[in-house]
Amino acid sequence: MDKGFVYIARLIDYNGNFLGSFHKIGKSKQYKIRETQLNSTHLPVDILFVRVFETDNQTSLEQILHICFEDYRIQKKYEDRRNITTEWFDVDDIDVLNHRIDRVVKNFSGVTEINVINKINSDTNTSIEDKEELVSSIKKTKTRLILKYNNEDISQDIASDTFVLGFMKIAEQIGWEKLDYDEDNINKV
Repeated sequence: MDKGFVYIARLIDYNGNFLGSFHKIGKSKQYKIRETQLNSTHLPVDILFVRVFETDNQTSLEQILHICFEDYRIQKKYEDRRNITTEWFDVDDIDVLNHRIDRVVKNFSGVTEINVINKINSDTNTSIEDKEELVSSIKKTKTRLILKYNNEDISQDIASDTFVLGFMKIAEQIGWEKLDYDEDNINKV
């Protein structure tokens, strides 16, 4: 058994703003200690864990997530030394990030997501102001479109799914034949 944690982390500056769209996918036996280790150099940026999963097989889950984001992997390229493959991924679309992660985790047995916000709020070593700033930063990572149609909440987990469902409801109401669109120019997802 390879019990432990798989985490998704982001770079955050000293003002509580995320830096770019960089995400680290890593694993650890003790995620709180790992977060502290990653931040121990006292740079003007920190690493903030935005999602953490407890799993019976951390190595496999981490490897699968790395494969799922291979198209976003950061490769360091140097002229005078060897290139480096990293565990960092440049994913600017948070919906894509969360959708891929959710699909993997949903189909992977023995995984439980840790509620990072609850863990922050229960931390007795962090000031109230710092807790509020951390929670606010984490909430920025998930984009969700809230949509009500005929007083019914049709919101989905990711914004693009909500948009498509809303569009379909409208099309059904007014009739698909009345929509003026060019099938050849519609982006395929």
